[in-house]
Amino acid sequence: MAGNSSDLAEGEGLGASFLGLLVDVSFSMMHPVLDTGGGKRRSRLETVRTALDEAVGRASALQANPHAPRQDQLKVLTLGFGFRPFRGAATPAAGDGRIRSMLTASEDPSDAVIGMDALVREWPQVKTRLSARRWQMLGPTTPMAEALDIAVPTLASAAGRGGQSMLCIITDGEPSEPDGAARLRKRCRELRQSGVAVMTCLLGAEPLGEPGRLVATAPANWPAAAQLMFDCASELGADDPMRGYLREWHWTADPDARLFAAVQVHDELPHLLSAMLDYLAPADDAEDTDITSASPSALTTPSKPLVHATPHSTSPTTAYGSSVNAENAEPLGVVFVHGITSSAATWKDVRASLARTEDLADLEPQPPFEYATGLFGNKPLSLKKPLSLSGALRVLPSLDTIADSLMSYLETEAADFQRLVLVGHSMGGLVIQRFLARMLARRRGTDLARIRRVVLLACPNQGSDLALVLRKKLSLGNRQEIALRPFDEPVNDTRSVVLQHIINAHAVTESSCPIPFSVYAGEEDGVVSAASARSSFPDAAALPGNHFTILSNERTFSTLQRLLREASTSEPLRPPPPP
Repeated sequence: MAGNSSDLAEGEGLGASFLGLLVDVSFSMMHPVLDTGGGKRRSRLETVRTALDEAVGRASALQANPHAPRQDQLKVLTLGFGFRPFRGAATPAAGDGRIRSMLTASEDPSDAVIGMDALVREWPQVKTRLSARRWQMLGPTTPMAEALDIAVPTLASAAGRGGQSMLCIITDGEPSEPDGAARLRKRCRELRQSGVAVMTCLLGAEPLGEPGRLVATAPANWPAAAQLMFDCASELGADDPMRGYLREWHWTADPDARLFAAVQVHDELPHLLSAMLDYLAPADDAEDTDITSASPSALTTPSKPLVHATPHSTSPTTAYGSSVNAENAEPLGVVFVHGITSSAATWKDVRASLARTEDLADLEPQPPFEYATGLFGNKPLSLKKPLSLSGALRVLPSLDTIADSLMSYLETEAADFQRLVLVGHSMGGLVIQRFLARMLARRRGTDLARIRRVVLLACPNQGSDLALVLRKKLSLGNRQEIALRPFDEPVNDTRSVVLQHIINAHAVTESSCPIPFSVYAGEEDGVVSAASARSSFPDAAALPGNHFTILSNERTFSTLQRLLREASTSEPLRPPPPP
C-alpha cells in the first residue's frame, strides 16, 4: 500500500492549507481516557469521534469565511491505521492491521482526501458511516509508520507549494512495525524540514503531567510511546502564532515547547483540533474584520495571533428602547431562562442589579419566561393539589417542548423587541440551544437575526455527574433529568448544530444565523464542572461562585451589563439580498 503514496501527492486541487490526520483505530483504542466528569471513562476511539464531530463546527467557519480567498482549497487528509482485514482479504502477514480512509474505509489512498467544504456538507453521512464501521476497526496491530509513509508526499507537496500544512498523529502507543519508531522519527524530521508542522497526540488513562499543557522537555520516566511522540513533534517558537490559537482553546505552552499533547481528558482533543483548524484558516484581511459580528472567536490570518475586537457603539444610548438618536432607536430585550427545579425567581438578584443601572432598566418582557420542572419523578412540583386528577394527568415537558414554548414566548411577550439577548442558567442554556437548533431545522434562520447575543452561565453542555446513580434511580423517566446526563446524544447533536450554523455562521440564511455566544463556568461549581460548562465553545471563561451563587456576585452583574450594552450597539444582521 505504501507504493500508492504518489496517488495522494498528485491529487487535484492541493491548495493553500492542508491538514493531515493519522488516527490509530487498533484494538487498544477501546481502552479508556480519563473523562472530565467525576472520573467517568470514555474509550479513546469515542474521544476521537467527539473531537472530529466538534471540529467540524470550526471547519464550517473556514468554509464560509469571506476573508479567505482560497477557502475552497482547504484540504483534509484522513487515514486510519489499525483496521481489521476485510473477511477473506489477503494480507501480507496474518493479523496485520490495515490502513484505510476514515471517510470511506477504502484502501485507495486517494479516497482519504476531501475538501473542507465537502467535509462540512457531507459530515452527517460521514459520522453515520464512522459509527457503523466501529467493528471494522479494532485491528490487532498498529502500522503507524506505513500510514505516515503514505501521507508524507501529500503533506510535503502542499508545503512545497507555499501553503500552510500540518500533520496530526493521534495514537495511544508505538508503531507495531519492527523498525517503526526509527521510521517515524525519520519521516517526521523530513516533514518538519519541508515546512510541515507536526502535532502528536498520545491518548491514555494515566497522567503524564499537567493537563492542557505543552512542555519543552520529556521527563526520563515517560514511557517509550510518549518519548517517541515527543521526539516527532515540531518545536513551538516563542512568537509562533499557534500559541495564540492554543490559548483560545484552553491550552498553555512552555517556552520552546513541542507540539506534543498527552491527552488524558475527553475534551482536550476537540480543543486541539479546533486550534489547528483556526491556525490553518487562510484569512488575508482580518485586520479589517469586525470579528464579533460573526462569532466570539473569528478566524484570522495564521501569521498573527488571534485578536479580539470590541464592538463600536453606533449611537449613544440613554436607555434600551430609547436612544439619543431617535431614528436609530431599537428596543433591546433580555430573556432569562432558568434551569431544572428552578423558576424565574432565580434571576431576582440579576434583575435587581439591572434595575439599579439607569440605562438597563425595563429590559425584560413581562411576564418572565417559566416552564414546569422537577428532578425526581416525571410530574411537575406541586404542593397545592398533589393528589388531584389534574395533577395526575400532568407530566414534565421535554427539552424540545420547553424550546418550543420559548419560541412562542419570543413571538408574543417579546414581539416588540427588535434586539434580544438570551441568558440561560444551568439547563436553561440547553433550552436556548435547542430552541436555536429547532428554528434552523424549520428553516427559520432569518427569524433569529434579532438575537444579538446568547449568554450561558454554568450550563451543563456535556452533562453533570452529580449524584448520577441516585438520579437515574429516582428520576422515573424524567426527560429533563435525562438531558443532564453526561454526553446525552440529543444534547451533543444540538451543540454541533449551534457551533456549526450559529457560532461559526457568516451569513443570515434560512439554515444559519451568526450569533455570538458568551459562555461562563462557575469557579467553585460542584454541580457542573468547568470542562462541561466550557465544552467546545470558543472564548469560554469563568465567573466567581458555585452553581447558584454565580447569579448573585458583582462580577456576573458587571459582565452582563457590559454584554447588554454591547448588544444594544451591535450592527443589525441582515439576510443577503435576493438574486
